[in-house]
Amino acid sequence: DSSSSSDDKKKRKKKDKKKKKDKKEKKKKDKKKVKKKDKNSLSAWAEKKIKEEKKKEKEKNKKRKEQMKQELALAKAMTEAHREALENQKVAQLQAMAMA
Repeated sequence: DSSSSSDDKKKRKKKDKKKKKDKKEKKKKDKKKVKKKDKNSLSAWAEKKIKEEKKKEKEKNKKRKEQMKQELALAKAMTEAHREALENQKVAQLQAMAMA
């Protein structure tokens, strides 16, 4: 009877040891999984950040282009107005000379 109980103890001890080992292995695996996940999520986060930066840059360039277009149109209009003013001045001068 005593020999069977010692056998049971040994079996139980062996089982417990195996359980402990399995638990350790599982923990190790989970840790690896988490590390892998973190790596992936980090790169995904980085990609998202890069995409946002590119989008901002694109928007910035678009705004700058639009502003340059407006400035160019304004410059053209101003030179046109200036030219007209000069012509009007010349015409006025000629008229004044003709009147004199």
